[in-house]
Amino acid sequence: MVCNVYACGHRISQPEQINHCYRTNCRFSPNHPEDCVPPGCKCASYRMFPDQYTVNVEGPCPDCQAGEMYQSGA
Repeated sequence: MVCNVYACGHRISQPEQINHCYRTNCRFSPNHPEDCVPPGCKCASYRMFPDQYTVNVEGPCPDCQAGEMYQSGA
């Protein structure tokens, strides 16, 4: 998950994005065969914890910019 932190102090979290591996032997892949189901399915079923990081944005958030509430250097 990405969180943008603006100079005005507001934070906006971005929606999670899933990056698929597209392997046929991965249970979470869109290419996993539909007929490969438990108990016969021995495909990989690993998902890592999502990356989380913060991006510092120089300037106001969209709300402050729209309302001109932000003043540089304040």
